[in-house]
Amino acid sequence: MNRVPVTIRRSSLVPNGFSAWVPLKRVILIAPHTIITERLIAHELAHCVQAETAAWPLAYVLQWVRVGLNYYRMPYERAARRAEQEPYYLTWAAEVIREHKL
Repeated sequence: MNRVPVTIRRSSLVPNGFSAWVPLKRVILIAPHTIITERLIAHELAHCVQAETAAWPLAYVLQWVRVGLNYYRMPYERAARRAEQEPYYLTWAAEVIREHKL
């Protein structure tokens, strides 16, 4: 799996109820109130990788509709939640946090 370069910024553009958001490929927005953890960044990095192989964000929205607007049943989200515990993503997340001085 290839690591893609990412940009991380705090932003009030993150939708209500979310800690972070990947609105564009390789861009992670973090809500102002959110505590940044390796697990959170690992989850969002998984979305950045997904975005490289799909018609992002349209594919994400279509998947969300297909599962009846159930966030927790979405395959993209299930994969991102698994990434929260995978050594590959956690190591990458720690590196990204250090690089961005978060």
